[in-house]
Amino acid sequence: MAVGHGAEEWRSLTWAQTAERVTAIAAGLLALGLRTEERVAICSATRVEWILADLGVMCAGAAATAVYPSTNADETAYILADSDSRAIFVEDAAQLAKVVAHADRLPGLGHAILFDPEADLPGPRASRC
Repeated sequence: MAVGHGAEEWRSLTWAQTAERVTAIAAGLLALGLRTEERVAICSATRVEWILADLGVMCAGAAATAVYPSTNADETAYILADSDSRAIFVEDAAQLAKVVAHADRLPGLGHAILFDPEADLPGPRASRC
């Protein structure tokens, strides 16, 4: 698996490294209180963290709900509420802002995990992946 950071920076990720990261993500979700068959949303463009998060969700026994990054804030809130997502992986501060803007409509959403470590966090409920 290839991992990229920026337009020019690519490096390989072995299957063993992939398994280690996926297991860590699953363990982290379980440590946050995620239970079997609960939903975890992923709102991101295509990137290696997306697939790692998806595999981690499955390894935790949960189900992933995909939210396109181009989806507006109202529709994102609807998808999260309708799926009863308990956590969400977001690509950056812009995606997180959509969730924070409608936090009052998402009482079951307890955690936001941010892929981009350089992003400014708009709210106190977010953690970095």
